Amino acid sequence: MNVYWERIERILAEQGMSINGFAKYIGLPRGENLCQIKRGNNRISLGVARRIHVHFPQYAISWLLTGEEGSMPALRVETVHLTWLPYYESIEDTSSTLLPIPTFLSKGAQMILCCKDDREQRMGFMPRPVLLFRRIELCEMDENNSYYIVTDKLQGVFTIRADAPGLLRLGSVWDTYIAEILTIDIRGVWYVCNFIADME
Repeated sequence: MNVYWERIERILAEQGMSINGFAKYIGLPRGENLCQIKRGNNRISLGVARRIHVHFPQYAISWLLTGEEGSMPALRVETVHLTWLPYYESIEDTSSTLLPIPTFLSKGAQMILCCKDDREQRMGFMPRPVLLFRRIELCEMDENNSYYIVTDKLQGVFTIRADAPGLLRLGSVWDTYIAEILTIDIRGVWYVCNFIADME
């Protein structure tokens, strides 16, 4: 029985994160570090425990290293207030509306964006899907995540692939749309921290 992995697995389940996403979030270069723990090849090192505790202080370092339940504080739901933007075209707008979101759902987001929906408004409910995101620099993008990208000709949520220096191939998250753009044409990019897919 791999007790070390059980603790990591518990955190992944409680935070709703994948191995690779969690590894990146706590600053590990790749998910392989955690996969070695899962395979039983490594224990949770002090360095990994510290990284987890910095980003998720509810998990005590002593609990991560030893599993002592007495060192694990009761889980409480902390919230952050994110700027609420009503629709895609409001991406550049400032908003005074703040929405409280559980920290474990926000995953480092700064803003919430409500996607356009062709169906009629849902009588007081937010249309779906809803994106939680934060603005980043172009150089921070990689091929393992989704981004909200704005150019003069298009905007939307895409995965990316670098086809050549200065050229990106975009794949739409919502359908099969694919486009190629020059990086110099990008006016803004936001990292998609989380999706809330169904608000019905």
